[in-house]
Amino acid sequence: LSTYFEAVSCIEVLVERIEQDILDPGHTQCMDDLRLLLRSTSRLRRILAGHRALFTGLARPDFRPDDGEEPRR
Repeated sequence: LSTYFEAVSCIEVLVERIEQDILDPGHTQCMDDLRLLLRSTSRLRRILAGHRALFTGLARPDFRPDDGEEPRR
């Protein structure tokens, strides 16, 4: 998960840079940054696709590894 958060952080920085560039009329590198952002998010989605079943299982309401013998109300 730490790798995921690092990747998302990099994407957030790139989004902020694109937003600033869009507002600056003299800056024309927006499209290159946007292409990089799209490639980065596509790569992250492909990486996470293999873990989707695991995260779905962890998110289930009946997944309670710390419950022991007592059921939750």
